[in-house]
Amino acid sequence: MAKLDYISLIPLEILTCILTLLHAKSLGMCKCVSKSWNSLISDPHFIKTHLAKSSITKLLLLSAESQGGLYPEFRHALYSVNFDSKHHDTVASKLNFDLFTYSDNKNKNMWSRVWGSCDGLVLVEDTRKCMFLLNPTTLEFKMLPLLPSRYRSSKNICNLFGFGYDSSCDDYAVVAIVSKYEEKDACVYVHTLRTKQWKDVGSVTFDILFNEHAAGILVGESIYWLACNGNDNSLLVLAFNIANKEFSKLPVPKGIFDSRSGFRRLGTHEGCLCLINMNVFNTIAELWVMQEDGVVRSFIKLLIAVNGLSCFVPSEENLVVMGRYKPVLLVYGARRRISGAKEGRMYKYMKVNGLPYNFEVGMTFVESLVSPNNWGGESRKNRGRRSKTTQSVK
Repeated sequence: MAKLDYISLIPLEILTCILTLLHAKSLGMCKCVSKSWNSLISDPHFIKTHLAKSSITKLLLLSAESQGGLYPEFRHALYSVNFDSKHHDTVASKLNFDLFTYSDNKNKNMWSRVWGSCDGLVLVEDTRKCMFLLNPTTLEFKMLPLLPSRYRSSKNICNLFGFGYDSSCDDYAVVAIVSKYEEKDACVYVHTLRTKQWKDVGSVTFDILFNEHAAGILVGESIYWLACNGNDNSLLVLAFNIANKEFSKLPVPKGIFDSRSGFRRLGTHEGCLCLINMNVFNTIAELWVMQEDGVVRSFIKLLIAVNGLSCFVPSEENLVVMGRYKPVLLVYGARRRISGAKEGRMYKYMKVNGLPYNFEVGMTFVESLVSPNNWGGESRKNRGRRSKTTQSVK
C-alpha cells in the first residue's frame, strides 16, 4: 500500500499562512522538506509576505581589536545580538560568511564598517575597501562591483554610503557619495541589484560630516546625512530620495546643537528621523524627533537618561543605546512596553556576553529571507551546492 503524503493534502493558502509565521532560520530548514516547499519558500511573493510579518530584530556589532590584540581571530568580526529577548542577559553570535568563492579574498570575514540596513540586508565594507551586501540570517552575500577607478578609496578620497529600498521599481539601492578632498563637489553613484552596476546620478555641493556616525540613515525611502553648508558652516540635514535620485535639504532648527554637545548625529526613533544631541558627560541625550517628513516645525524634544552609554543605533521600533567599551544595552520604547522590562517601565538594560573588549556598534536588522542575489538569478550559495562545494550553514 502506497504511503499517503499528508503534507501534500494541505491547501496551499493554509500552508503559506502557517509558514510565514515561522522564523527565517526555521524556514531555511523547511526548504529541505520537499521540492515544493523549497519552491514556495524561495518565491519572492512569499519572502515579501514573511518580511511583513517578521518581528525579530537583532543588533549587528563589529569588533575593533587592534592589530596587536591578543586574539587575532576576533579582529574585524561581525556579531549579532538579539535584544528583543525577555531576559536581561544575552549572548552575541559571531557571523561567518563563506567568502572563499572570491579567490583574491585573503582576509576572510575582515570587516571595517557597517554602512546601512534594510529588510534584513546589511551593507558592509571590508578591510580592503570592498563593499558587500550581507544577510546575517541566511549568511548569503553579494560583493558589489568597484566604483569607477577615479573614485576608488584612497588617501585623498572620502567615500560615504547609504542603503535602502525603492518600491517604485521593487529594487534595493546602494548610494555612494564620493569626492576628493581638494574638490568642492562630490559625485553621487547609485548601484541597484537589478542593474548590477554603478550609475552616475549627479553631484552634491554640501559638506557632509564624515565621522564615525556618517553612515546614511534610512527613513522610509529616503537616506539622510548630517551636513553643513560650506558658505556659513550652518548645519543641515541632507536627504536623498531613492526613487527620483534627487537631493533635498532640511535646515536644523536653531538651538538643537550647541557648544556643550558631546557629539551630534542622526538616528531613527519609532520610524521617524531624529537628531541626537549628547551632553559632554554622556548622561543625558536630547532626541529631536521629526514627526512629519520634511516639516521642521514637527520636531519634538525627548530627554533620555543614558548613564554613560553613548552609541546610538538606528532602529525602526525601539531606541537602542550601547557603551563603546561596555557590553550593556539600553532598549527604550516610548509607545509600547519593552519585552522583559520591569513593571511600569518602558526601558530595560541588557548585558551582552561573548563580545571582545573593543567593539563598534553597527546597525539593527530584521530577520528575513531577502537575498542579495535574488535580482540576478540563483544565489551564490545554491550554485555552490550544485558544484559540491561545502557550505557552512549557521
